[in-house]
Amino acid sequence: MFGLSLHILDLIEHFIQAHVSALSVAVECDRANGILKILLKDNSTGVASVSDAAKGSPLKHMKNSSREIDLKRLNDTASKTDGIFKIGKGEVGEAIVTGTVKLDSIKGDIHDDLAVMLSSIVCTNPDLDLTFEFRICEENCSMRVSDIKNRLPPEKSGGLTLARAVQEKIKAELEVFKEFQERRSILNFTVCPFCSCGCQAIPRKSVQGNLTGLVPSRRHPVSAGSLCIRGWNSVDYIYHPDRIDAPMIKKDGGQIRCTWKEALETAAEDLKNVLHKWGPDSIGFIGSPRCSNEDNYLLMKMARQVVGTGNIDTGSRLTYSPIFEALYDSYGIGASTTSLENVSEAELILLVGADVTGCSPKAASRIFQALNRKATLIVVDPRCTKIAKQATHHWKIRPGSDAYWISGMISYLIKENKVRADLLGGENAGFMELKKEAGLFPMSLAETKTWIPEDSLRMAADLLASVKKAVFILGDGIGSFDEMKKTVYGLANLAFITGHGGRNGSGILVVGGENNTQGAWDMGALPDRLPGGIPIAGCDVETRARLNFRMPPTVGQDYRQILHGVMSGDIRALYVMGENLLAFHEEDKAFSDALGRLELLVVQEIFSNPLTAMATVVFPASAPYERAGTVTNLERRVQRFQPIVKSRGDTRPDWEIIYNLSKAMGAGFTYRTVWDVNAEIASCVPFYEGLNPRLPANDENGFLWPKSAKNENSQPRLRQNWEGTIHGSYPQEGYGEETDEEFPVVLILGRLPSFWNTGTRSSRCPLLHREENRSHLQLHPYDANRFQVREGEKVRIIHRSGIIHTSAVLKEDLPAGVAFLALHSVDGRFAPTGVRRIPIWVES
Repeated sequence: MFGLSLHILDLIEHFIQAHVSALSVAVECDRANGILKILLKDNSTGVASVSDAAKGSPLKHMKNSSREIDLKRLNDTASKTDGIFKIGKGEVGEAIVTGTVKLDSIKGDIHDDLAVMLSSIVCTNPDLDLTFEFRICEENCSMRVSDIKNRLPPEKSGGLTLARAVQEKIKAELEVFKEFQERRSILNFTVCPFCSCGCQAIPRKSVQGNLTGLVPSRRHPVSAGSLCIRGWNSVDYIYHPDRIDAPMIKKDGGQIRCTWKEALETAAEDLKNVLHKWGPDSIGFIGSPRCSNEDNYLLMKMARQVVGTGNIDTGSRLTYSPIFEALYDSYGIGASTTSLENVSEAELILLVGADVTGCSPKAASRIFQALNRKATLIVVDPRCTKIAKQATHHWKIRPGSDAYWISGMISYLIKENKVRADLLGGENAGFMELKKEAGLFPMSLAETKTWIPEDSLRMAADLLASVKKAVFILGDGIGSFDEMKKTVYGLANLAFITGHGGRNGSGILVVGGENNTQGAWDMGALPDRLPGGIPIAGCDVETRARLNFRMPPTVGQDYRQILHGVMSGDIRALYVMGENLLAFHEEDKAFSDALGRLELLVVQEIFSNPLTAMATVVFPASAPYERAGTVTNLERRVQRFQPIVKSRGDTRPDWEIIYNLSKAMGAGFTYRTVWDVNAEIASCVPFYEGLNPRLPANDENGFLWPKSAKNENSQPRLRQNWEGTIHGSYPQEGYGEETDEEFPVVLILGRLPSFWNTGTRSSRCPLLHREENRSHLQLHPYDANRFQVREGEKVRIIHRSGIIHTSAVLKEDLPAGVAFLALHSVDGRFAPTGVRRIPIWVES
């Protein structure tokens, strides 16, 4: 079949020689993961009556407990297959032979060769009533020799005729499976790898079978038959020549291509050396919200249980981690508390810090549906975005002042006794603290700090207190890193006192971020939290046992601290998965020099970039469309995706790379496929109990965690009349970064609809690159006149951390004193601190 047919035949013959008269041969073809699994199992309990078997009647076994299959002899035969086949005993002592091979190693036609191989067994043993079982994906088929009709008795036809009958029967069944598998490969679905909406798409292929694009799934609750410009054109980047297609190691001052074995051994030995010399806290791990749940889960497990460090984080630390932390503290879950469906049915939508038309188009479509139902939309954004132009009320807020208008509304509602009835005379400690400080934040102060008129704030507060369904939508534009948590505390408090924290149809929806920002948080790729967002301090013996942790978890360094550790020399080895640390640091020589001083830098990437050029070991990762796994979208929808195209070169899925490296370091991991990791996540990660690696066809939409006890999708909200925790959210004196004469304009950063973040992937899609091939500084004409800058002129943006070169575009829909710049395709650098608002000076 693939160079191992004779060995398989030998194994089966050994069964027969042991007088086994009922033999089951199971073959599982998992083309989605490029794996062929073969299972040979003795189902008999003794020796069958040959006369009964020859007549085609049910087998009658004669008990013979003294006869055992010679496992040593079978093992000797299995050893000839280079370890592909293994021999063992089942639960009741039956002999089991299992094997796994890559489909790429198969020579010839698997269906024809398998039929010939199995029929030859019947030919040499015509008196045995053999049973053949085949499983391809989720489809099963079994065939028993005695069930074959219209065949001559063995005494007249001989084994050869019987073998031919079996062969034809098997070939016919396998042809059905082959047709099914080909049809299934065409209909495999995937999830768009850009924003956090999680649109499901189906591959579009040419007549020759080549992947040409994607089409949206009509039945999926998110995509609902449409995709944004990124989704329609997201396939091209996987064919770009910048793809890394083989492992590389640093040798003699340069990087050379090598085998996977050499790359894994080099990385493992160097990690062991650093661990022995400097201890586990000298090693840092950077995960990625662009990678799957399984990838981030295994990276977390490798860091905490193989290396023994808590130094693991993702780039989301600078944007969404503070938001999730605040929601966890307030609501008990670090995630959105409502769904996209609830957005479309809301009476009031408060959109804060997010241009959903650019960062989360499907969320924008739900808002438009709500507007058609006469909902009120309030957009809080300095820019006049597309969604702001459709808003009932657009507040052109001063950047960085969100905490003031939120505090003003809270104070107003408390003073006017327009809060939840059970809080008016209650003893809730958090609410009492808010009540005490309510007088410190009058509406007049909120107007002064935010530029929002008092009347508008009162109107919105009254409306929020009166409607039954209100949804708060927020993104990472609510403030810089140090301000985000307090701002989200404020929004959570506002939802709490107006009754929208636990009311059906209400809640908070976090938009933007990467395709798996939520999942990376849920998997515990964090320095101070475990899977499910559980704080390290809350890891008792029971939690540790559920997570299968062999050593107690420790609090480690976060993303920023790890980078500072690289600079100071405290971090000696760094493992980076899917994150370009130099994206905003190309001109920061000190940081580049510090990376060069590391004893080990392992980079797991899709594309060549400045970071891979510095790496000790480079592992080539498969692109999302080339592998399988699960991701979690902005509304907590966990959904699987499947490969829709063959992997490029010698690339491998991220989870498999981490697994193999962990094994090389001595870890006892036993995962065979990505679905084994998936099953472990379902068994130990809170709220993921509903995850099923073998989701039925009618459950391809995934599920919103947590699932209900009836295994149905739960209501995407917290429980009714939720009793949460109120945290202090009033801003202190000097809150927010102020401008001055040297830097008089505030620069805010964001995205453009056709690009995504720095453009690593979107810039490699020709149509997207044609739409937006350069980032521009958007200035109000008043500020342009102040800086003596003209439309289209080349300019320098000067800020406290450096200089950015770009060109200027004049926009009257920006307030004076505010400028905007998209994150992608800029020449210059930003500080690695998560700053989303920067005071600047502009000159031509």
